[in-house]
Amino acid sequence: MPQDFAGKNFNRANLDGRDLRNADMSGASLRDATLCAATLVHANLISADLTGARFVDANLIGANLTGANLTGAELGSANMSLADLKDADLTEADLSRAFMIGSSFTGAVLYKAKLILVDLKSADLTGANLIFADLTNADLTQTNFSNADLACADLIRTNLDGANLNGANLSKYTSAGGTADRSTRTVAEGTSGVFQGLSTDDDDNDTGRGADLSSSNLKYADMTGANLSEADLVRSDLTGANLTGANLVGANLTGADLTSTNLTDADLSSANMFRAILTRVDLSGKDLTRADLRYADLRAADLSGADLTSADLTDATLTGANLTGANLTDAHLRRLNLTIASLTGANLFKADLISANLTGANLADASLTDASLSRADLSGADLTRADL
Repeated sequence: MPQDFAGKNFNRANLDGRDLRNADMSGASLRDATLCAATLVHANLISADLTGARFVDANLIGANLTGANLTGAELGSANMSLADLKDADLTEADLSRAFMIGSSFTGAVLYKAKLILVDLKSADLTGANLIFADLTNADLTQTNFSNADLACADLIRTNLDGANLNGANLSKYTSAGGTADRSTRTVAEGTSGVFQGLSTDDDDNDTGRGADLSSSNLKYADMTGANLSEADLVRSDLTGANLTGANLVGANLTGADLTSTNLTDADLSSANMFRAILTRVDLSGKDLTRADLRYADLRAADLSGADLTSADLTDATLTGANLTGANLTDAHLRRLNLTIASLTGANLFKADLISANLTGANLADASLTDASLSRADLSGADLTRADL
């Protein structure tokens, strides 16, 4: 017979190590209670008040915490796999090193929650609010973050292999339109729910950029329509990721690997792609005006029809790239490797091609008027009808 504690008051109670499996604690009040190493497998904690409660090393496998209040709760190293936390409030909760494989956090509030080194493989965080959440070194393999708000979240060195970030917000702006400021940990007026006007005295020297995804594994992640404006993606692995329609305005992609990434309709305005790997990426028709692509690897990339006006591709590699009809007016192309690249009909007016390697390149019908070609290697290049 399951234990019935529904609606009971356990405030500040010591329940460490207790066996409460299958117990009915729905609507119970356990404010500041301690349940360290307790067994709560399949326990019913629907709408329970667990504010400030301690569940360190507790076993909550399959527990139902729908709508529970876990504000400031300590759940370090707890096993919450397959638990249901739909619409739960975990504001400032500490879940570091917790196991939450396959758990549901749909619509949950995780504002400023600590999720360091957590295992959230295959968890569902659809529509969850993770503003300022710290997910450093978290395992987020196959995790569903669709339509989640991760404004200014820390995702440093996370594993997002195969994760679903469809429609997720990873910018410095909240989904409700307010601005999340890292320097004050404030969510500006105009946002909804518990986030309105919240602030602390934290001082972490950040300047209000988007989510920190530096050095993260985002291989094959689905980020269709994701808002990654001003996100820090330095040295992140985005191989094969789907960024269709994503907002990457001002994103820092320095050293990021975007090999075979889908950037259809993605906005890369003002993005920093210094030393980025863009092998075989389709950038056709993209507006890359004044883009920083120094030392970038664009081998076999499709840049046909792209606007690279005043872009800086100094020391970049574009071997075998397709730049048919591309606009490279006033572009910085010093020491650029364009071996066997196609530049048919490209506009290179006033482009700086000093010491560029154009061996075997196709420059038929290209415009090279006022271009600087000093020490450029044009051996074997096709200059049929090129305007020199």
